[in-house]
Amino acid sequence: MNFNVEVRKKQLQSLDQCITSFKDKVDSILGYLGWSAKKVLENDDRTLCPINSGHTVQLESVVPHVERCRLTSQGYSLTEAFLSEPSADPKSSISLNNLEKIEALNKIRSVNPRFVAAWNGYDPDPRTSDRLFSTYSADERLALYNHAVEHTEGPPKFV
Repeated sequence: MNFNVEVRKKQLQSLDQCITSFKDKVDSILGYLGWSAKKVLENDDRTLCPINSGHTVQLESVVPHVERCRLTSQGYSLTEAFLSEPSADPKSSISLNNLEKIEALNKIRSVNPRFVAAWNGYDPDPRTSDRLFSTYSADERLALYNHAVEHTEGPPKFV
């Protein structure tokens, strides 16, 4: 029994030496950079990314990080050509939630027996033209376009 306690004490002593050695190495690196552990810990204005909890982000860069992280989590590459953001003017733009899209597509599907469906009803709005073409069939894109034209005001008429 005494032997087991001695082995544990030696393991604990070895672990303590290892921790001290690593702490000295970290302090040396921080010293080389002109930093101190205390100062680094005081200035740690970081938060967890709401998209990927494995990311910690500086508070001042949360917004751009979250946007990039959201895109990459949806399978986009940051080098892709993204569609432009829609206009915020409610007279000349329209925003459809999934239920409204389903209703608009079902309306056309009921009168067109050759209507080809591709959208599963759950995928988020595409952010690139490639995704737009792979998410919606040509019939669905036309139906959504016609729905948008019917439900928005046109440009001003010049006389």
